Amino acid sequence: TANAAIVASTPTGWTANHKLLGQTYAYFKLTYDTDVYGSAPVITATIRGKDDIYDPRTTLSGFTDNHALITRDYIGNEYGFRSSNVFEQSFIDGANICDELVSSGVGITENRYTVNGTISIINEPDQALSNLLQAGSAAIQYVQGVFVYIAGEYSAPSNPSVNSVNVWLSNNRFA
Repeated sequence: TANAAIVASTPTGWTANHKLLGQTYAYFKLTYDTDVYGSAPVITATIRGKDDIYDPRTTLSGFTDNHALITRDYIGNEYGFRSSNVFEQSFIDGANICDELVSSGVGITENRYTVNGTISIINEPDQALSNLLQAGSAAIQYVQGVFVYIAGEYSAPSNPSVNSVNVWLSNNRFA
């Protein structure tokens, strides 16, 4: 059912049909004396994200801030692409890369890529996915109807002939 307090105190347009199912929300109704207080109080909250993100490495679901796992969840979710067609191994490999500890200061380490933000359901799914991927320097390839996760990790060139071509181009001023 809809939150009765919100329905009762909200201007017209908000009805018992507005149940906020699957949405995080906070409702505050404040009464204060303007002679005593100069303005409304500042309200802050710490919000933790979804607690049902599936991790194919452990086959468990729960809260995580792992970039690859959140991307996988977004692709499968009703506000995302509603697709279960993912190349699982790419998300497993990506999740492991995201969990690698990297230095973030003197003696401080943290996971390589985490997601700590929100996705607006107002955005089109591809725009939200693009923003999400930028947060982890990652990419998605859609290959033969399957989503493939590409982690944002440096890989050294393995083809020595590429360097030879670059040297030839610079020496001949084509670069």
